[in-house]
Formats: sequence, C-alpha cells, structure tokens
Amino acid sequence: MTFLTKEKFDEHVNEFQKRFPKVQHWTENRWIYHEMAVNILKENMKKGDKILEIGPAGVKLVEGSDVLDYAVPKANWPIQNPTYIHDAKKIPWPISDCQYDFVVALRVFQHLAPVQKEAFQETARISKNVLIVVPSQYVTTPIGSQGIDKSAFLTWNNGREPTKYISTGHGDVYFWNAQALR
Repeated sequence: MTFLTKEKFDEHVNEFQKRFPKVQHWTENRWIYHEMAVNILKENMKKGDKILEIGPAGVKLVEGSDVLDYAVPKANWPIQNPTYIHDAKKIPWPISDCQYDFVVALRVFQHLAPVQKEAFQETARISKNVLIVVPSQYVTTPIGSQGIDKSAFLTWNNGREPTKYISTGHGDVYFWNAQALR
C-alpha cells in the first residue's frame, strides 16, 4: 500500500494555492491530522484491505482507495474520478453493507448537518473501521455546517468509546475499529 507522504501533501497544497489563492485557510497546518490519519491506517490496515475516502478533495491518504464525493462543476474543485458521485447528505449511500474495511472522512462531517448522525451510522453500516476528523466547534455558515463533539459520537455509537481519540487544533481525530463499532 502506498500512503500519502508530506512531500505529496505539499505538492497538493502548492497546486491548490495556485488554483484557489483566496482559500489559504484550507491548507494551513492540515498536515498535522493527515499525518495522524495516515499513521492510524498504517497501524491498522492489512494488505488487501479495501478503503473508502469521503470527500478527500483530491488528496487521498491511500493510493488506490475508492472515493465518495459529489461533483461541483462550477467550483472547479479538484475531484478526481470518484468511485461514487453522491452527496453524503443523501441517506442511504449507494454502497452495500460491510463493503469496506475502512472509511475515512477528514473534515467532512461538519458539512453534513443536519444528517451527521445518519451519516455516521452509514459509515458503520458499510465498513468495519471508521476514521473521522471533525472540528468540535465550527462557525455555522449559510450551508448549515456545524462541529461535532465526542459526546455526540458516543450517543450515536451506543456509548462505545472510539478506539483512538486525539484532539488537534484543526479537528479531533476519531478512530473506531470493528470491536468499537459493533
């Protein structure tokens, strides 16, 4: 398996900043949680595991992973041939039960209000392991985004703690292995 490196991440950041010079906030210090997510995957993935990344904005953590994303042509967003062109707010997702070994969503769930709980339940339905990075606090915008704190995840997951939880300045990292989801 080939994982995202700091060098590849920096290449993406440079390209992103050329294409979207007014959106510098997207790239600032995001390697911190990308690296944490890569390390969690390295520690837990086995050869042949199938991974789905939700909304990776062209920066996949694992080469060859599948992608669920929606197309926004007028934004000229760098979506690269998603496996599923689907809005994650539309439940159920067009994916079979337990189809993936890992689902990864880095800073996506704050944009899934008001169906964040249902989207979390979808990740548990389609995958054995779930890795999510989301800010606990998020300024609500006209599109209705909102942060998610640990207590919400505990409620949605029947009180079961994540296998790993790390708080960062750009979002909290949550990882549930198969035992923590079922």
